[in-house]
Amino acid sequence: DPPAETVEEAYIMINSQEILRLIEDRLLLLHSNESFHSNIDNRHEQFQQYYVLFDNVKEMTQLWFETQNRWIFLRSALANLKVANDDQTYLKQIYIKFADIDETFRNFQKLAFQNPSVAGLAKVEMNRIHFQNWLDVFNELIVELDFYLNEQYRSKFGRFNFLSNEDLVNLISSGLDPRFYVPYVRQLFRGVYNIEFHLPEQTIGTTNNQTMNSAAIDVYGKLFIR
Repeated sequence: DPPAETVEEAYIMINSQEILRLIEDRLLLLHSNESFHSNIDNRHEQFQQYYVLFDNVKEMTQLWFETQNRWIFLRSALANLKVANDDQTYLKQIYIKFADIDETFRNFQKLAFQNPSVAGLAKVEMNRIHFQNWLDVFNELIVELDFYLNEQYRSKFGRFNFLSNEDLVNLISSGLDPRFYVPYVRQLFRGVYNIEFHLPEQTIGTTNNQTMNSAAIDVYGKLFIR
């Protein structure tokens, strides 16, 4: 019998943009309420603590979102390229650089899942440093995989040339939530004022079993152009 396939455990953060929107709402609420307590010294200090906390949570969430998107893309790209079995030294070096961080990042995601407090994570300076280091390395690897973006995406759909590598990677890693596609579609098709998305019939009921290698699922859109 063939050896059983090893399944790697992985967690991802979802609804990060909703978290950022809620943070902005809370900051606006704080600013509006602060004026009613401006004459109370101890309240001023309390408000400043809240501002710092929300700013930290906002920064941490944005870093997390950007890092995770690049991680999803790199896992997908390296799996598609079958780098582990490739004889090209150049690709193997990319694979090794990614593998060194991959396990560490997945362990962080798992720990965060077990204790889902972004506010708590935001207070730990070392977490911010880790995110920035991971993001820097992932960005370097994406630059080295520029040929993959061109061959797999831009050569098949020329309008992707209007997107930067960062925007294209974010689009590829957006998952199944059509709301994330809207700003990119507007860059690709000027004059779009409404978009309706629906999944292909064969994917209905199977989306929960999508692997990380299927980061770029096909989504059909109906575009209404002025």
